[in-house]
Amino acid sequence: MFYLHNATFAAVTAITYYFMIFTDVNDLYYLIPAILGYTILVSSRFYNTEEFVYLVMIRDVYDNEKRVKIASKDRFLVGKQIDSFLELQFNQNIRKTA
Repeated sequence: MFYLHNATFAAVTAITYYFMIFTDVNDLYYLIPAILGYTILVSSRFYNTEEFVYLVMIRDVYDNEKRVKIASKDRFLVGKQIDSFLELQFNQNIRKTA
């Protein structure tokens, strides 16, 4: 499926360049179908959210690393919690050195 998307992207690009260089077609007549083609390709590529796997590497007290899989719907919440933890850790390091 990945090769099909790449081949289609290359085909749309090649057709657009052909019309741009070798024909006397006005700009909007080949630009609008090209943008529409790219839009369809990008939206079809990222439509299926189940193909993306989100992992977080966790290191415990004993320096053992574990990989934890995150559901795509929880990705934003986990990212927010990681950011707040890193900000807290940064503030603690600043207080130690100040």
